[in-house]
Amino acid sequence: MGLTLKEYDNKFKTFAQKHETFVELPTYEKWIAASDSGNSLRLDDPALKSIDALVSLLQGNHSVGVKRYLLGELFFTTMWWINNHKKNPTKMQAGRLRAIVSLNMCAANKLSAILNCPINGLAGLLRDIYGIAMCEHGLKADRDNKQQYLDCLTRERFRVLFREGIAYSYFRTDERPLDTTGNMLDGNREGYLFVLSLSGAFYAAPQLSGLTNCHSTFMSGAPVQCGGTISAKKGYITTIKNDSGHYKPSDLALTKVLTIFRTAGVNLKDIIVEGQVSGKSTNADVFLGQNGNWQNILKSGRIK
Repeated sequence: MGLTLKEYDNKFKTFAQKHETFVELPTYEKWIAASDSGNSLRLDDPALKSIDALVSLLQGNHSVGVKRYLLGELFFTTMWWINNHKKNPTKMQAGRLRAIVSLNMCAANKLSAILNCPINGLAGLLRDIYGIAMCEHGLKADRDNKQQYLDCLTRERFRVLFREGIAYSYFRTDERPLDTTGNMLDGNREGYLFVLSLSGAFYAAPQLSGLTNCHSTFMSGAPVQCGGTISAKKGYITTIKNDSGHYKPSDLALTKVLTIFRTAGVNLKDIIVEGQVSGKSTNADVFLGQNGNWQNILKSGRIK
């Protein structure tokens, strides 16, 4: 089961402290040596490649703002690896766990120092910085409809996991490639509802009675990084849109989702991003490459 930020506060940091390897952020060379599992599969682990790149970037001299951003990305990317490595043991070697857990804790300590908060208050602060809370429309809708929220065990039924860049769903009780073909949502939209949690867990489900009927259901009304609609065929994601009425995320929030996809080895070139706010569309690799800046994308002529 994936760790949430609250669970990180409650128990994960204790585990991490027992496995501490890095007191300070390691040099790139020290990190590579510590995370070596004794085989040649390093380049086959996209999440590890992202961690390597962040460690390398953190070697430079940066402003406090840039360093905070990089540390936040490192914290969430290492947490994503920890949450997902058991589902893909061939590519994500368990022998790297100790080093990645320690790097996550090191990033957490550095973030706490920069943000001037105790380590046990980091989860709440990251929620405020990275999270998108429900808008007034969403809060009122849930109150009026007495919305049923998912508990943490039920929520795991809707978690989407990735192997070899292919998305897998478990909500029908067995593992299947994610496929939204023919599933219609309110407003005549084809696809599934999705949210990206603060810890980088990705959840998606059809709008079916007894399952989930709005974006707030997944995380029990808590803040998320993004929410909207996703379409996929045989495990390959085809379109994504940030059209959650409960959270109303900006188009830029989609970059967080695409970063997770890239970390999981998903081919972004084959995904169409449909910006809810801008009303524009482009390929996901273009959108992420321009950090969600539609003006730059328009200048490049890559609008769909």
